[in-house]
Amino acid sequence: MRNTVAWAVLTTLGTALLYVPAAAEDKPAGAAKEAATEPGPAAFSGFTEVKLFGGCRIPAIVVTNRGTLLAFCERRNTSSDSGDNDVWCKRSTDGGKTWSEAIVIDDDGRRTSGNPCPVVDRTTGTVWLGFGRDHVKRIMLTHSEDDGLSWAEPREITDRIKRPGWGPMMAFGPGHGIQLESGRLLLPHNHARERDGASDEDPAGRHDHVIYSDDRGKTWKLGGIVPGTYTGENSITEMADGSLYLNARAGGRAHGKRLISRSRDGGLTWSLAEEAEGLTDPVQYGTGCQASVVRLTDENRHDRNRVLFCNPGGEKREDLTLRISYDECETWEKLKVLHAGRDASYSDMAVLPDMSIGLLYETNATGWHSIWFARFTLEWLTDGKDRIETK
Repeated sequence: MRNTVAWAVLTTLGTALLYVPAAAEDKPAGAAKEAATEPGPAAFSGFTEVKLFGGCRIPAIVVTNRGTLLAFCERRNTSSDSGDNDVWCKRSTDGGKTWSEAIVIDDDGRRTSGNPCPVVDRTTGTVWLGFGRDHVKRIMLTHSEDDGLSWAEPREITDRIKRPGWGPMMAFGPGHGIQLESGRLLLPHNHARERDGASDEDPAGRHDHVIYSDDRGKTWKLGGIVPGTYTGENSITEMADGSLYLNARAGGRAHGKRLISRSRDGGLTWSLAEEAEGLTDPVQYGTGCQASVVRLTDENRHDRNRVLFCNPGGEKREDLTLRISYDECETWEKLKVLHAGRDASYSDMAVLPDMSIGLLYETNATGWHSIWFARFTLEWLTDGKDRIETK
């Protein structure tokens, strides 16, 4: 068993839910095979995980209206961020127990396709996916209307989003986007300015912004840009009062910290970026690491507000750690280290229909650029101290 912390907890709880099949070479499917549809246990509890991709990075995950899990990644044909990378997807119709073969969404020859960022339209069921081509120089969108089985020909929207003075680097998320209570579809994005726009405070001239659609994905527009110091890869969630919370990878003078910004107009404007209380980032590569944020419950539908945050908890990209906030991301409580003492970095989270949590994360501990899917409950995370009650 490779995850000693998780196994120790499972042993203590007396569970035997861990499902780890033999590792297999990931190959794209000529025609995507459906995952097994046999129902899982009546009530999921505890913890389970499975290796999902090999030779891949940059995880993103969503749950469709039908309850299907869609896991996305960059297939790395080289070790470079700007190499021959493709966008892949796998599907699960049984809560992550079994998965389809890989579905190739974008393969741009020898050029880079990556940084997948999906969002589900809860009204139509359409799954939208933003990604970058040519090492994130071109902004692309595609969508699926059949629960991720097939994908439309990608279309480029760079000229609608890119502004004068921006450098060639523009990137989604990575991770998932969100749909607001208003119906707006929102994808996190960031850009770098031209070098003459840099400063000592903001050496890379990099800033977060959002891309949004108010017409079910027909057209997409540039939203607000986060002011202040360097902000990079980011994750966004909606607060119970309808405001937005953005949590970003930092750089410059905020090295080793997480940066946050908030919006009260659906992402059209953002507050000045500031350091997040109680959250840190690895200092291993000088500009931190990607992290994921997801709302688990809100006081309008459940007993209380709960937001989850996941990132490497140490100075290096290791000790992948889950934290929870009960006060709308003002303070954070450490829950569990899911991947202790080994290389672990990017992650993304989704909430399943039964309110269990799905985590997609990358590690080098079990082979070059492996991506694992873990599923667990709030009760497991809190050792039985907290459980969800629906109004």
